[in-house]
Amino acid sequence: MAKVYKAGIYLIDANDDLDIENIKHALENLGYELWVGFEIATLKESKEFEWDDELKINQNNATISDYEEYFKKDECEDGI
Repeated sequence: MAKVYKAGIYLIDANDDLDIENIKHALENLGYELWVGFEIATLKESKEFEWDDELKINQNNATISDYEEYFKKDECEDGI
């Protein structure tokens, strides 16, 4: 029987050097290598902010809620 899995990830670009198109391409290639179908359903981007080593999202015990703080209504942009 077939299944579909949904995975949520957060990518952090602390140095403003992430190229999202390259990331999307790499994820698609990973799907090919694993012999699985892969589709990016949505992509959101937070507004820019100053990085600080003390941010919650820079800690090993960061929670989903900590990441979601950057995606509150009117504080992010749709990437797709």
